[in-house]
Amino acid sequence: MDNKVNLVAEDYYKKGKGINVDLTKINVAKEMGLNATVSSSGDTILITLQKGQLPHFPALTATFTHRTLPDRDFEKLLTADARGTYRLVLDHEVQGPWFVELQPHDQAWMVQGRVTFPTETDVVLLD
Repeated sequence: MDNKVNLVAEDYYKKGKGINVDLTKINVAKEMGLNATVSSSGDTILITLQKGQLPHFPALTATFTHRTLPDRDFEKLLTADARGTYRLVLDHEVQGPWFVELQPHDQAWMVQGRVTFPTETDVVLLD
């Protein structure tokens, strides 16, 4: 018996459920008044979080997904300075179109958006 059709349907179902979870997390971020900006200079990426209703600047998992080159995707755990700036220093300059997702450890909310690197001007992830 060949179950390929069921596996494909199940995969689409799981992806669909994941999209709904992501939308819920994005809505939680909006309700809490969260947003973030991203800029870069050379091999350094700066992320500034407007923490809205959060009592402090949490550690964030930053996921960088390249639009066309999945082998370049990466994820980093970042902590903020007192002003809410998260600094990511890489061993190379990031270039091209990227999708950036920011989530706290408990994954209760998500701020996300598209950024084309390099960018010295702030790009808003969620407004």
